[in-house]
Amino acid sequence: MGQIAAFLYPALVLVSLLTATTLTFALAPIYVGALFGTALIIWQITGDGEATMFEGTALVAAYVILATVAAFET
Repeated sequence: MGQIAAFLYPALVLVSLLTATTLTFALAPIYVGALFGTALIIWQITGDGEATMFEGTALVAAYVILATVAAFET
């Protein structure tokens, strides 16, 4: 679902340039930081190409932390 939204939202912004109502692509700074932080965490954890129980737990913990921040941000 997230991959669809990651492609569809920018595509809709570009398509809206052809209509009377234009959409903007404005994100709160907390979400921009979350995107960069997520990319960094995943790169660090999965960079060696091996999967361990600890790495899986770290990825789940990162997801729970980001979900909690997003829940309290709205």
